[in-house]
Amino acid sequence: CLSWSKAALARLPQAAQIDRRELVLQEALAIASMYTGAPDVQAVIMRGIEIARELSETSSHLRLLASLHFYSHRVTNFRASLAISEEIERVARSTDDVVAWAIADWLRGSSHYCLGNQQAALQLFERGFTYGGDHYAANAQQLGVYYRSRGLIGLARVQWLCGYPDQ
Repeated sequence: CLSWSKAALARLPQAAQIDRRELVLQEALAIASMYTGAPDVQAVIMRGIEIARELSETSSHLRLLASLHFYSHRVTNFRASLAISEEIERVARSTDDVVAWAIADWLRGSSHYCLGNQQAALQLFERGFTYGGDHYAANAQQLGVYYRSRGLIGLARVQWLCGYPDQ
């Protein structure tokens, strides 16, 4: 995916830049870069975010922000992940997509968890499970990441650290 995405991006005509084709290819490159450890991961993701913003492609914008959030966790830059999760929440709340709201809360919760803010994390993880009933259980996944499972794991960890092992 990494090599094919790069090759396809290089072949786009200059006039086609900043269009849906570039966004799709840039998103594929960003995901592949993150999973292959490519050295320019952050720059690739940021380019995708820039295009998604330009095209007002909210779904792609949220997916790319989530990728940037995961990358920040991977390189243990938890302060950056918190700022990114706040941007994810802002974008998610601009929609009526309760799945996006839940994912935003779970990602913010994970940032607070890693920064040692367990009470804030607990509130966010719990709030993420209040939207849409079981609707999000089937839909809170993208690109092989099951956000509901990540939310449940984060919630369990934080409950333990906050002194609620029975929950």
